Amino acid sequence: MSVNTNCLEGMACPKCKSLGPFVIQVSTRMLIEDEGSTGEHDDLEWTDKSSCRCKACDHEGVLLDFKVEETFDPDISLVSALWRFIEDGGSTEEFFELRARVRQHGNLYDSAPDLRDAAQDALTELEAWQMSAPDDAGTAAAVEKLKAALGTSHQTVN
Repeated sequence: MSVNTNCLEGMACPKCKSLGPFVIQVSTRMLIEDEGSTGEHDDLEWTDKSSCRCKACDHEGVLLDFKVEETFDPDISLVSALWRFIEDGGSTEEFFELRARVRQHGNLYDSAPDLRDAAQDALTELEAWQMSAPDDAGTAAAVEKLKAALGTSHQTVN
């Protein structure tokens, strides 16, 4: 499965937060003859009013409902996806969300050891962030949750 960031960038399911794939009602032009069609078509087109369905949870709406403004920190979002992936025992929906997020940032982790390494790296970054803002309860909770999910007593090396 490949997420095309040119087409799906800025989209997420409003229900399950999946980054794709989506089934979108499109319009196109193609040659139809008495014998049928060749299957070849021109460019696909859709609008904000096009019907859209999330493949992960089957939520349906119009495309505009699936558009999001990315106001979150991608590293924190990746950490969230990592621990949900680990806690859920590697559910398909979370895995594809994680892969989509990581692909958008230029890396791809396909194996459990690679995902665990990515989670360890994310934990190290989160702990460094926590040291710069020790009163941030949300970051502290995220660090503890990720440590528990990894089953580690990870220590930051200074």
